[in-house]
Parts: sequence; structure tokens; C-alpha cells
Amino acid sequence: MKIGFIGLGIMGKPMVRNLLKAGHEVWVNNRSKAPMEELAKDGAHAVSRQELAENAEIIITMLPNGPQVKEVMLGDVVNYMHAGQIFIDCSSISPVVSKEIAAVLAEKGVEMLDARSFLDADTAPIGLFCGRKWTLPQDYVDHAIHIARECARLDIGQSCVTARGTVLAVESFDGTDKMLERVAQFEAKDALFAKTVKPNQDYRFDVPVIGERTVRKLAEAGIKNAVVEAGNVIILDSENVKKIADSNGIKILGI
Repeated sequence: MKIGFIGLGIMGKPMVRNLLKAGHEVWVNNRSKAPMEELAKDGAHAVSRQELAENAEIIITMLPNGPQVKEVMLGDVVNYMHAGQIFIDCSSISPVVSKEIAAVLAEKGVEMLDARSFLDADTAPIGLFCGRKWTLPQDYVDHAIHIARECARLDIGQSCVTARGTVLAVESFDGTDKMLERVAQFEAKDALFAKTVKPNQDYRFDVPVIGERTVRKLAEAGIKNAVVEAGNVIILDSENVKKIADSNGIKILGI
């Protein structure tokens, strides 16, 4: 399969390498040239956005934020795309921006898929992902995931932090990081972070993710336990996440 990949940062580069290992032909583009040259040595084609868009059957973006994705796709790449191509955005951006991009691409006959399409191996597994033994009582876990699911159902956010059956904080418009920063001031015992998904989650526009930054924020907040929705929440750079979690005594459980 011919795949175009734009955005070769800390998450983009390993994704490209996985695609190459799987036998796909990959065209890559990035604002800075060094990552393109590095991946070219692994077998990728380092090209312009135009050449990428004209050759690829599937185009994937992994960029910092909404403005960058909008600038790259609507300001440039869409001009060279054609009907029958597929677009996948793996960036952390506003659903509003994603929907705007999807609408423009649809006019050209381009389908937008959700970001899990090439991340099956990175979805949270069932059971203990890292840590030697889960010790929190099951009722603490049930309470935390129930609160997270209710927040998701009401479209408030997709994560929360509880402690021994008490809600410490819920995710809102300011995101997971800010919620964890708020929790840090409580110094609560048995604090538990829970991450879930919305009912009928549209993964084209919103992909629940935890990664290295999330785990570092958990460590800063003194949170040693996390539960995530197995099969739905993505763990980005899972080996590095596991390493950082283990070094900070953080346990992550998929349910």
C-alpha cells in the first residue's frame, strides 16, 4: 500500500517505521528536513507535499495541533488529492477543525478514517499493562470508571481522578493535563486516574489517548494508579510509557 505521512515528530517517526516494517511504501514530509533524511535511510521516500499527495493512496497526519493540520491539509495538500484517497489524522486537535477538514475532503471524494486504523497494536490491553500487582479495591475502580463514563456520556470530558470513592477532579475543556495539575494540590491517598470514551465515539474527530506526557503528569500529581478503557484508549509509544510508569511506581490497568 502507498502511504503518505506528514509530521515526523516523537510519535510520527515510530509510526512510519512500523509502516515500513509492515511492507508498505511510504512517502514522508516534515517541516524540518532531518527526520525526512533519517527515514529515507530506512526506505521511505522523502518528498514534497505535492508529490506525497499525488502518489499516496492513504495520507496520514501527525501534527502538533489544529492550526497546523488545517494549514497543511486545506492550505496545500488538498489541492493535489483526488477521489478515492483516504485521509487519517492522528493529531490532537479540536473536533471542530476535524469536521471542517472532513467536509472539504468529502467534496473531493476523499474519505476520512479514524486514527485507530493503523494503531491496533497500540490500544490499551485488558489487564495490568504495567506495574507488578494491582492493589486498589475493585469498588474504587468501578466508581472511577463509572464517573469517567458518565462525564463522557454528558460530553464533559473523558477522564477523571477519584480517591477512595471521592471525586477529586473531572476533565473539562482545558484537558487532561490541566485536570492532573489541579489534582496535584490535594495530595490524596489512593488517587486513581480513569480514562474512557464517549458512547458512539467518532474516532475520526476525537481519539482518547494517554502517552508519555500523561504519565509524567500523573507522576507530578502523585497519582500511582490509572485505569483505561481497553481496546478503545490509545497508548502512544507504549514501551516508553511503560518504562516511565514503572520508574515512577505507576500502575496502568486496562478494563
